[in-house]
Amino acid sequence: HKMLSFRVMFPEVTIELQCKDLCLKTQWLATLVDACGNCLKLHEFVSGKASDLSLEGKLELLRKREYMEYTFKSLSDYKDGTYKGQWKDAKPHGIGEFSQTFTGQLYKGGLKEGKFNGEGEMLWFADKDSRKKYIGSFRSGEMEGYGEMKYSSGDVYSGSWSKGQRVGFGKLEEVSHKSSVYLGEWVGDKKKGYGIYDDKMKHTRYLGMWIDDLPNGPGMMVSSMGTYCEAIFTNGAISGGSDGFVIDPSGKSFMGRLGPDLKLAGKGILTLSDNTRISGWFSGSWHNRIEITKATLEESSFLTEQSDLQVARLDSRIGNITVMASNKWEPLFFECEKALGFLGSDAYSGWNKPDFPESRQKSNTVSISTMNIKAPVNLITLERARTFKYGAREPVPVLEVSTSCSSSPFHLHPTIDENMKVCQPLCLDSSNSTTTKPVPYFESGAKILGDNDSAVRENEYIEDVEKYINKAFQTSSHPLANLMNKLELVFHSSYGGIGSSKFLLPHAIAETHSIIKCLYGIVRSLFPVLHSEGQCLAFHRLEATSDLDDNISISSGCELLHPLVFTRLFPTLITLYVLHHEEMDRQYQSRVALLKQMNNTQLMNVIKFPSKLSNKIFGHETSLEISKVLGDAANTLNLVNSLFTPGEFLKHFKDAFKILNSVEKLHGDILLPSVIYILVMANVPHLGAYLHFLTDFAHTKAEDDYTLVTYEAAYNFVKST
Repeated sequence: HKMLSFRVMFPEVTIELQCKDLCLKTQWLATLVDACGNCLKLHEFVSGKASDLSLEGKLELLRKREYMEYTFKSLSDYKDGTYKGQWKDAKPHGIGEFSQTFTGQLYKGGLKEGKFNGEGEMLWFADKDSRKKYIGSFRSGEMEGYGEMKYSSGDVYSGSWSKGQRVGFGKLEEVSHKSSVYLGEWVGDKKKGYGIYDDKMKHTRYLGMWIDDLPNGPGMMVSSMGTYCEAIFTNGAISGGSDGFVIDPSGKSFMGRLGPDLKLAGKGILTLSDNTRISGWFSGSWHNRIEITKATLEESSFLTEQSDLQVARLDSRIGNITVMASNKWEPLFFECEKALGFLGSDAYSGWNKPDFPESRQKSNTVSISTMNIKAPVNLITLERARTFKYGAREPVPVLEVSTSCSSSPFHLHPTIDENMKVCQPLCLDSSNSTTTKPVPYFESGAKILGDNDSAVRENEYIEDVEKYINKAFQTSSHPLANLMNKLELVFHSSYGGIGSSKFLLPHAIAETHSIIKCLYGIVRSLFPVLHSEGQCLAFHRLEATSDLDDNISISSGCELLHPLVFTRLFPTLITLYVLHHEEMDRQYQSRVALLKQMNNTQLMNVIKFPSKLSNKIFGHETSLEISKVLGDAANTLNLVNSLFTPGEFLKHFKDAFKILNSVEKLHGDILLPSVIYILVMANVPHLGAYLHFLTDFAHTKAEDDYTLVTYEAAYNFVKST
C-alpha cells in the first residue's frame, strides 16, 4: 500500500495520491515533476534539457531550487502575504523576506519551519503614525531575546524581549520627551521592577521601583539643582502623608511626612544648614514657603558616630526608604546565569527570582532551583514597604560544595578560545585550546593527604582561575563580559553624568559591594575551589617583580574581581567621593599650599618635628639617608593618582609607610610628623576621597588599619592647621 502511494506537499495544502500499480505511480511522478519544473521556469525544463535526465535527476534539480516566491491565499497567518526566500518541506525555512500588505508588515531574516526564527528585521508600515521597526532576535514567530525597536515618535527601545513583549532588562530612550531615558526592568511590556529614569524635561533623576509604567514603591529622586529626596511613590508621585527625607546641597533637610511635589504634610524634623533642628508639624512646599506649628528646638545627632580621626562620614538618614542594593539589576544576573547554563532559568517574570540552595552536588551541569517571591501590588506606607523584601536574592557566595557525591573528576567551565564556548572543560591556552588539559576540580580549601605541595597547587589553580576570569571579561561574546558591560552602563546612568550628587555616595558604595558579591557568586559557581566570601584566600597576584613582598596580596575571593570591576566603575565612583569630600579636600589643599610656601625649618616646626632631627636632615648636619627616605616616600604617594583598585591604593600607601619605617630614627613619636611631611611634599589631590574609598573597599589587616589611621590623622592635622 505504501509503495503505491506518494505525497505532494504545497505551502498551503498537502495531497496524498494512491496508484493502482508502480508503473502508474512512476508516470504520475514524472508528469508532476515536469509540471513543477516548467511552473518554476527552471532553465533545464524550459529548454528541454531535463528530458534527458532520469526521474531522480529531475527531482534533484527541484530540490536545489531553494529560493522561490509564493503568495499565500488561505493560510490564516500568511493570508495575502508574499514570501521570497528559502524553503524546506514546502515551508519557509532559512533566509527570506515576507510582506503582508493588509497588516502592514515586512520581515527580512531567518525562518524555521514557517516561523520567524533567528536574527531578523520587522517593519510595521500600515499606519504612518504608528510605524515602527524591530531589529533583533525571533523565536517561533515572535520577538524573543535581545532586540531594538524604533518607534515613529523617535523613541528607541533596546533590550530583552519575550513572546513579543518587553520583558527583563531594557533601555527606552524617549526622543519625544527631550531624550529622557528609562533604564531598568520590564514585565508584560511595561516598566515594572527596579529602574532609573532621567527626565530631561523636569531635570530630575528617579531611582526606584516601578509598576505599570509609573514609579510605585520606595525610590529616590535627585534634581539638577542638587536636591535629594527619598520617599514612597504611588502612581508616579510621592504618596501623600508617607514618610520621606529631603535634603539640598546647603545642608538644609527635612525628615517626616511628605506629599506630591515635595510638599511637607505633617509631623517631621527640619534641620537647617547650621545643624539647628526644629521638630513640629509642617506644611507648604519645600522650594517655597514652609509653615510650622507646635515647633520645638532639638540638638542635632544625625551623623554616624565615628572617631574624629576618620574622614568617612556619611549621613545616616540617607538610604532608609530606598531599594536595597542586593535587589537591584536582578534580570542582568539572571540572564548571565541562564547563558552560563544554570538550570531552572525559565523566562524572566519580573518578581520571580532564583533561590540558591545551601549546597549543590558536583556534576557536569549546575542546577539551581527556583521559587516565586511576589512583590505587593501597591506600596503606600513606609511601614508596609519595610515588611517586604523585593525578591530578596540569596547570593551564591554562601554555597558550599557537597563532598558526598563525586561524579566527575573535572568541573565544566567555558572554554577559553575566541568564541568562549560554554559548558566545556576550562582551557587556559587560547592558542591551542584543543590540546590543553582542563583544570582539575578541587574542593574549596582542600588539602590533599600526603601531598606537601597542596597549598602551592591550590595557589596555582587560583592563578589559572584568575587568568580565565580576565579572559572572560575581555571577550565580548562571553556572558560575564556582557554582564559587566551592562553593569557599567547602569552604574554610570545611576550615579554619573549631570545628575551626579554627593548624596548618592552611600547608594553607590552599597551597589558596588553588591555587584562584586554577586559577580563573585557566579564565578564561584563555575569554580567551587574558591572560598566563600569572607574566608581567607592566601594568594599573591604576580606583578613585574618576583619578590613576594612587592606583589599585591589577595586575602579575599572577591578581590580577584577588583581589577576588572573597579576599572569600569572607579571613574563614576571616585567622582562621588570627590563631591562628598569637596569642602574638606578644598580646605586641605589650601593648607598644603600654605605649608609648601614655608622653608623646611618653618615646616618642621609647624608639624612638630623634633628640632634636633630636623637640623640633622636640613641643617649643617645633613643626613642624606633620612632626606632620601622622605623624598622616596613622597614620590611613592604621588603615584596614587593613576590607580583604580583598592588593593593598588593600599599597596602604595603601605609602601610609603614602609619606607618611613625602614629608618629607625623615624619610628615612634616621629612617625606621624614624618607622614605629615610626605603628604605635604606629595600634595595628593582629593586625598580625603581616596582615604574614604580605601576604608570602604580595601580588605585590610590589623597593621593596615594602623597605617590608614596614621594617614587619616595626618590628613586631619593638615586640614585643621
